[in-house]
Amino acid sequence: MDKHFLVVVLIALSCTIYGNTNSLLNTAPPLPPIVDLGADTSICPGESLLLDATVTGSATYLWQDGSTNPTFSVTQEGAYSVTVTEGGESASDTINVSVFDIPDFNLGQDTTLCAGDSLEIDVSEYGVNVLWPDGSRGDRYTLTSTTRVLVEFRTDDGCWVSDDIEATFVPQPPVELGEDIEICEGESAVLDASVAGNVSYVWNDGSTEPIRTEMTGGTYAVTVSDGGCAASDSVNLTVNAVPVIDLGPDTSICDGEPLTLDVSEFSGSVFWPDGSTGSTYTVMQTTRLEVQVFENGCTATDEIQITYNEPPVLDLGPPTVSLCQDEPYVIQTQDPSAAYIWNDGSTKTSLTVDQSGTYWVEAEKNGCISTDTIEVELNSEPQLDLGGSIDACEGEAVTLDAGNPGATITWQDGTTGPLFTVLESGTYSVTVEAGACLVEEQVSVQFRFTPEVDLGEDLSACTGEVLTLEPFVSNADILRWQDGSSGFSLQVNTSGLYWLEAEVDGCTDRDSVFVTFQGAQLIDLGEDRAVCDDQATFLRAGSSGDNVRWSTGASGTTLLVEEPGLYWVEVDDGICAARDSVELEFLPCGTDNIYVPSAFSPNGDDSNEELQVFIHPAYEVMEYQIYIFDRWGGLVFEARDPNATWDGRIDGIEAQEGVYVYMIEVTFMDGQGVTEGIKYGDVSVIR
Repeated sequence: MDKHFLVVVLIALSCTIYGNTNSLLNTAPPLPPIVDLGADTSICPGESLLLDATVTGSATYLWQDGSTNPTFSVTQEGAYSVTVTEGGESASDTINVSVFDIPDFNLGQDTTLCAGDSLEIDVSEYGVNVLWPDGSRGDRYTLTSTTRVLVEFRTDDGCWVSDDIEATFVPQPPVELGEDIEICEGESAVLDASVAGNVSYVWNDGSTEPIRTEMTGGTYAVTVSDGGCAASDSVNLTVNAVPVIDLGPDTSICDGEPLTLDVSEFSGSVFWPDGSTGSTYTVMQTTRLEVQVFENGCTATDEIQITYNEPPVLDLGPPTVSLCQDEPYVIQTQDPSAAYIWNDGSTKTSLTVDQSGTYWVEAEKNGCISTDTIEVELNSEPQLDLGGSIDACEGEAVTLDAGNPGATITWQDGTTGPLFTVLESGTYSVTVEAGACLVEEQVSVQFRFTPEVDLGEDLSACTGEVLTLEPFVSNADILRWQDGSSGFSLQVNTSGLYWLEAEVDGCTDRDSVFVTFQGAQLIDLGEDRAVCDDQATFLRAGSSGDNVRWSTGASGTTLLVEEPGLYWVEVDDGICAARDSVELEFLPCGTDNIYVPSAFSPNGDDSNEELQVFIHPAYEVMEYQIYIFDRWGGLVFEARDPNATWDGRIDGIEAQEGVYVYMIEVTFMDGQGVTEGIKYGDVSVIR
């Protein structure tokens, strides 16, 4: 019995064939092979691309150039095709291959340079960042020593481009003129540029000898060439002037007069006979001296003869002569061989004066001059009157005045001066000396009894109180208060100065007291407020010396608050007392007071539909900005209103579930003052 099967075959035309498998297997045509050389492509110059048309089975291959291998290597651009035949069926495919254009990259020819030169390699036109042999990066590199450099880089198409260059540096002739030279006028300097070998020399003035001798200042430059490389050097020749020093002509001066030689206009170094080096030198005796000076390496000397002569002897006596007479006074000199001239123009050896004054004379001898001055006082007898006898009240001070300004006045106790203060009854005397004149006098002073008044120390009291002033008074006939009353006490209730005067037998005593009425001192702990819970908070009241009592039992002027609550303080300054209170709330400061939920669910169930940022109402928000980003960094929401909410939409479209990042920039007033902060975090959108 034959077996029959139902077979379904899918072919390229998507048809379904039903039939007997015996007949199907005998009649179905063979399928063509599948050939795919791939998409059109490009290769880099110098690269090859292997095209592979291989199929399973025993197939034959025919490429566009007639070759019959299953693969074909491509090195040039063009269209490449293949026909594959298997079981009598054929299939073909074609691929277009292009070759990328690459820049014409050329670092130049290998080169030879002289030491000290440089070669810059510049690849900036290719827009590449090269890692150079010294580890630096950039599009330029400078060679200063023999080096071979290879530069290769990949183009935007992925093709490698490279080139190399070798720079060889050969030494220059070792020319060295040395350091700059300084010489003095009249001296010469040898400039030697000699270098071993077959070289030529050219100086900046055109001369060609290797060695030259110069006496003129200037810059001398030479170039030495060995036929390949040349080297240059220069030297500055400075010709310094020989310093000029002049101490002046030989001179004669008088004994006792110092002669100062001054060379301060000279800026160089100075050496005096005693080894000193200052700009001045003082001479006090006859001598011949030489000074030596140096400047810019040059030296000079000068000499001077200094001769000292003795001046004439002149002494008019003590500086001041005082006489108690009206007779003339003769002023004498000592040296009759000297020439004299007095202040009045006279030229005798003496001068007779008949009035007080200052007199001077000038004496000249051997070119030297002496002068002297004398003060002559011709005094009349001083006038003195102390008054005979004096009566005064006890406690008063009696001042005795001896007058006679300018005179020497001495009292009985040895004190001096025209005035003498008497505080006790007794007899007092004074001596007045004016020049050579002397006068004495006595006076009797008697003091009467004076009452005594004492109101005590200044007083203080609180406003509203009444104080009674009760003074201590002794031996008084009459009492007078500042308000005109005459009682033994006085009641006061206002601040001010109060005085009481007592009198007996014409003598009085007065005392005063200042009374201050003051209100209780102002105690202010401030408004009720919130403070930072991570910082120390202090309350202060009163001052040093006050009696301070806090609600906690503490007694200092400063209280450290460690817990929130109501605090009060009482301050007593010894006169009045005062009280105040404040309530403190502890809150986090900075961005810690900002709360952002970790998730919200905008799914239409009216529960947790929007993202709301919460800032404690105790803080005043001054500036606010919130940004929300998706996981790719895209901005999905921003707002400047701290009450703004996000409904989970982006441009009106529901945002995908996931995690979003927020950044909040905020400036607000907290327990620290004005605070600026940034808070970062993430929030999840759940639907």
